Order: sequence, then structure tokens, then C-alpha cells
Amino acid sequence: MKTKPNHFLEQEILKVQEINRNLELKPCPCCGGVKLYSGPATALTYGIKCTACGVEVAKDIPDRVPKGKDFVKVTLESAAAAWNKRVTAVAST
Repeated sequence: MKTKPNHFLEQEILKVQEINRNLELKPCPCCGGVKLYSGPATALTYGIKCTACGVEVAKDIPDRVPKGKDFVKVTLESAAAAWNKRVTAVAST
């Protein structure tokens, strides 16, 4: 039995790929890996995951998105900002 193509799903995949091209991600904070997955983490979250060690940052899809903004883009950009955040150790005196 032949299944119908899911055009909505295809459009979502293309949208995520386009957003990913514009994301600037730092290497993995745990292992330094650069092969990163960014996209849906669960039905209600999008995130960034290191394919080498599995460390992951995921953000819930927001309840409200500013008018004219896309929820996927807003959520992935939020996850990317969390991924790129680094804590600098402060030397004790």
C-alpha cells in the first residue's frame, strides 16, 4: 500500500534545516564535539544535542510567540543561546 506524502512534515523539516544553517553553535561543552543535532527533541521541545557524548539542551515550545515570529525558530534560537552559554570559573583568592 502506497502512503501519501506528508507535505506538512516535509515543510517542517525544510524549515528546521533553514534555521540550522543560520545557527552558530559552539562545540560541545563536555567533549568538544562538533557534530551536533538541532531540531525536535520531543513533541513539545526543540534542542541541541552532541552526537558524540549525548549531552543535550532542550527548550519547551513557548506558549506565546511574538507576532510575526515562527515558534520553531524562536525555540531553536533559545536552545542555541543556552547551548552556547559558558560559565567561566572564577579563581579563588
